[in-house]
Amino acid sequence: THRIYGIAGFYDQQTSQSFIPRGANYSIQVPVLDHYENLLFGVGVYDHKRTQTDFKALSASGYNTVRVILDGCTSGDGCIGVENGEGLNPAYLDNIVDLMNIAKETGLFLLLASENLPELGGYNALANQDANQNFAAGRNAEYLTPAGIKAAQQYWADLLTGLIERGAPFDIIL
Repeated sequence: THRIYGIAGFYDQQTSQSFIPRGANYSIQVPVLDHYENLLFGVGVYDHKRTQTDFKALSASGYNTVRVILDGCTSGDGCIGVENGEGLNPAYLDNIVDLMNIAKETGLFLLLASENLPELGGYNALANQDANQNFAAGRNAEYLTPAGIKAAQQYWADLLTGLIERGAPFDIIL
């Protein structure tokens, strides 16, 4: 960002032209039992061709930014967290990097968002270690306890390390 007459705005560092984000949320909602989950990156659900087609259409329609939720999948072996283990699912991380590459190819910037700590992979169990009568298990324990902070740090370190190891194009992150 830069400021002109005290007003902040986005700009392209290479061209110095103003950049106005025009975007959309992008997800793949799939019924799971009695609710829907965002399985955009879900192993066995993620679809390179569909994403490429959709991103080309978004770009052609004048969009330049897409927001995706990284951890919408909450159960099963196709989610971001390893089921019955610790850490992140390598195939899921591969799908995130594939989508990042498609965004780059189609001239779109990404807002990567997280809804919560992954249900799987050991992050919730770590966060809830300090749950007590003052801070209930779940979001309160995740945000307001030392164990919750440690779990969030571990998740983001694992996520960013996994993306770096896969050569993710971070220059498309807004």
